[in-house]
Amino acid sequence: MAALSNKGFTLIELVVGMAVLAIAMMLMSVMFVSQSKQSLTPLHQLRAAQFAEAILQQALSSSYDKINNDQQTFNDIEDFITNDFEPIFNYENILGEGLPKQYDNYQVNIAVLEFLNTDIQQKMKRIDVTIKTPGDDKIVFSALKGRY
Repeated sequence: MAALSNKGFTLIELVVGMAVLAIAMMLMSVMFVSQSKQSLTPLHQLRAAQFAEAILQQALSSSYDKINNDQQTFNDIEDFITNDFEPIFNYENILGEGLPKQYDNYQVNIAVLEFLNTDIQQKMKRIDVTIKTPGDDKIVFSALKGRY
């Protein structure tokens, strides 16, 4: 009688092979998810820089001193001050254009500090624009404005 040749796998070998494959796939998916989060960071930083630059340009072109008490006119630096982080969409009017939906989860905080520059004996204001990205990174952009 001829001996039976084993061609194929046993049930145990199939189950073990599927378990090893499942673990390998899980490890690869975890790696891809962490890489995708890191790849968004530069995009968030770029959008934050573009928006902060627009706010700083508008603030620097405004008056140094307080003109009136209406904060919605944005005609002097003090009008830009915020108490805490606010949605970026609150500032789309000062940019003169509507903001795209990509800015939905961005927030902005603006502070103005007046100080005496002892090198030139002149009062100056430092404008700090802090942008909070969707990844909860806080990026600070600053500019100085002198009286003259």
